[in-house]
Formats: sequence, structure tokens, C-alpha cells
Amino acid sequence: MCERPVYNQGFLFTTKHWKTSPTLAQLKTLPPEARIYSNEPTVLYLNANRIAWRLPGKYNRRQYRNPKSARPKDILASQLQKVREKLIKKNGYVVYFNLRHKWYSLTRSEIERLLPIVKLYELKDGSIYKTDPSRSVEAIP
Repeated sequence: MCERPVYNQGFLFTTKHWKTSPTLAQLKTLPPEARIYSNEPTVLYLNANRIAWRLPGKYNRRQYRNPKSARPKDILASQLQKVREKLIKKNGYVVYFNLRHKWYSLTRSEIERLLPIVKLYELKDGSIYKTDPSRSVEAIP
């Protein structure tokens, strides 16, 4: 029977690893109305009941459907600008998990360089950042 192990141990985003995540535990201390961006928004929703917006990726599905629509760098620059504006306007946070880096995602160092954030918590499985509007960031590539 396959059902019993899945029920007892969880599956994908509901495994013991996520249930005992130090980053998710620390996330619960953030204000409930906080605007949050993450490289794993599904994890935040399923395990902490928090809505989060996905951080932009280096590549976008739209460019594969219509390669002439826009260059990847143009799409990324536009998305990053929107995230910057929302973070500042909403005094938001970024939650970054170390364990699930995907080839199309921005790396932690890229996020730190391109967004107006400062690290609040460095945890075993991730980091939590807070918006700092006074922090200068690199120009969007």
C-alpha cells in the first residue's frame, strides 16, 4: 500500500523536512499582512498558510511559446522592477530556500544584488530578508 507512507510522512512540499524547517518556523514571526516574495511560494502556502509571490526567474514560459515576443533580459528587467516597487511600497520580505535551486531561478547572490533587501535571518535551510529602500542595488542586467 502506498497511501500509508504518504499519509504518515508527507509528499513533496509536506514532508518532515518542510514541517521542521527553521526558515518556515521563523517566517511565522513576520507580520501577517506582510508582502512576501519567495523562490518557493507553494511551500509557504502549504506549510505556513502564508500567501507569497514567486520571485522572477531568468527565463519565462512566454519566451518559449513566442521567441520573438521579448528577450529574456528584457522580461527579467521588467519583472525585477515590479518586484522592487512592490517590496518598497509594501515594506515587504523575501524568503529564500537553499535546498530547491532550479536552473531558471535567480541565485541567492543575484537576489541580494538586484533587490533592495537586507538579511534578517540566516538559517540552516534558507534566509529571510527585509526591504531596505535606502540600500543601493545593481542596475538590472
